[in-house]
Amino acid sequence: MNKHPGIFATPACQSFAKKICDYLDIPMGNFKFDIFSDGERWLKFDENIRGRDIFLISSSINPVETWFDLWTMIDASVRASAGEITAVVPCYRFGRQERKDESRVPITASMVAQITQFMGANRILTMDLHAGATQGSVKIPFDHLYGSDILLEFILKTDSGIAKNNKNILGIAVDPGSLKMVRPIAERYGWDFAFVDKKRDGHEIVGKESDLAIYSDVDIKGKTALIIDDVASTLKSMERVSKKLAKAGVARIIAATTHPALSDQALTRLTNSPIETLFIGDTIPLSGEIQSHPKVKVVTMTKIFAKAISGIYKKESVTSLFPDKK
Repeated sequence: MNKHPGIFATPACQSFAKKICDYLDIPMGNFKFDIFSDGERWLKFDENIRGRDIFLISSSINPVETWFDLWTMIDASVRASAGEITAVVPCYRFGRQERKDESRVPITASMVAQITQFMGANRILTMDLHAGATQGSVKIPFDHLYGSDILLEFILKTDSGIAKNNKNILGIAVDPGSLKMVRPIAERYGWDFAFVDKKRDGHEIVGKESDLAIYSDVDIKGKTALIIDDVASTLKSMERVSKKLAKAGVARIIAATTHPALSDQALTRLTNSPIETLFIGDTIPLSGEIQSHPKVKVVTMTKIFAKAISGIYKKESVTSLFPDKK
């Protein structure tokens, strides 16, 4: 057995993987990658991986690129006689399409997991799945890390106005779908809770602010609202929810999202919103514009991934990294 796991990453995820290797004090795996003029992709492991347990990390702004590059790496690993192959997908792209909610649509969250298993991965490691049931799509181990916990630990340490068992804090689920994540968090920290019911006019098209309804068992006026979501792209929901909360009289509005797939006019919406700070993970490569935005605070997820990779390699428990989840 090698003294350390083999960690390899696609070009878009090199920075993320480098932080993991630095934390574990091990070298990055030698890996070559190229894109031909017509768009075809080529790669090669530039060291011997026969019999080695390896971890292949892939995450990019483009969801298709994320998965295709990963599958190509897995195929090369199998053909090079690697040992156990763990597919590390910091942000599980296509995860929002986890059910058949209308006729003649795919369930792509399940599809990409099944392809990953078919290509030869022995395990999948990811963070904050949109739907935990996605883990049941395959027969191989499927480890799920909790980025929301990392974000909240950071907020608790850096924001003096937010503390455990503070009844002035109001956990906000931006839609009924995020109830399953936000409600347990609020209960664990002793916070009050509310969720927003919203009308959608299409994919990523949120209804007017007047269509939003806030439901809570407590009076939200004067409270600090903490909006928590797993993934954010256009920030239309957060912008309109935050404006609705502001009009309802909340004192402060802070937001947190693990996967900042920010696109379109997201940063403009953030600037124009009453959100004080948006805490984000780094599971997707972040542009300089995003990182330098005055309302954005980046919280790295690399340490928890490093600990999980080390635990998997040493055949230790991953769940132990989150005592509250046992």
